[in-house]
Amino acid sequence: MSLVLDSSATLAWIYAEETTDAVRRIFEIVAENGAVVPAIWRLDVANSLTVAVRRRRIEVGLRNAALIDLAMLDITTDPRTDAYGWTTTLSLADRFGLTLYDAAYLELAHRRSLPLASLDEELCAAGRTLGVPLLGGGGLNGNDHQLSLRRPGPIEPTNECQNCWPQTVSSVPTAVRL
Repeated sequence: MSLVLDSSATLAWIYAEETTDAVRRIFEIVAENGAVVPAIWRLDVANSLTVAVRRRRIEVGLRNAALIDLAMLDITTDPRTDAYGWTTTLSLADRFGLTLYDAAYLELAHRRSLPLASLDEELCAAGRTLGVPLLGGGGLNGNDHQLSLRRPGPIEPTNECQNCWPQTVSSVPTAVRL
């Protein structure tokens, strides 16, 4: 697995007005190398999309297409998320003032020593404090790490320039990127 993917980065990929170059890069990495998510991720994403349907931000068809496209990606659910819920995850939530849901993403990235792809600034700030490499709104700017795609082998944090990124996202499903 290449990174821990949170719902904020996932939803920004689905909503065209929120999709940035950083988000496209994250999904290129996910398409090439997969991702790992806490057990709450599918519920988190589906709930956010269902709320968007109820608020008339998106249509049911877009929600369903997005979930189908996401299911095609190599995204693995961590089987141990709940085992840490009342211990490490709760401690991280208390320490950084995060929701338990956000703390679950942080706990997973920290435990597995993987970069965290998130646009949530509070979550990214907590990740910075713990030394977790970041991607997205908090991780492709400033002094945070960038990832370069290198084949074969794992993705490693680097401080290389943006020219190391692929310029297309052709391998990422397109149905949800409207």
